[in-house]
Amino acid sequence: MSSAGRPGDPDVGTRGWSTLTLAALILAGLGLVFAPASGIGLPFALAGTICAAIAIPRDRRARPWPLIALVAGLLGTLLAAVLVVVAMVTWGPLVPGLLLP
Repeated sequence: MSSAGRPGDPDVGTRGWSTLTLAALILAGLGLVFAPASGIGLPFALAGTICAAIAIPRDRRARPWPLIALVAGLLGTLLAAVLVVVAMVTWGPLVPGLLLP
C-alpha cells in the first residue's frame, strides 16, 4: 500500500486553488496587462495585490501562486501609478482645470 492515501497528509489529492488565489491571479494579470494604458489597470492591480496578500496565509496548498500574483499585482500597481503621474504632468498644463480647479 502506498503512503499517498493517508488521511492526515496535506498534499493528498489534487493541488487545487482556492477561489481567492484564482481571483488574485486573474486580477493581478489584468492589472499588469492594462497598466500601460495610463491607469486603467490600477484598480485591477490593487485588487489583485489585496487578494494575493490575503490568500498567502490562507491557501497553503497553492503555495507559489499567491506569491506570484502578489508580485504581478505590485508591479502592475507601480507601473500604473507611475504612468498616471506622468500623464498628469504631461497633460496637466495643456488641459485647464485638470490638476487644479
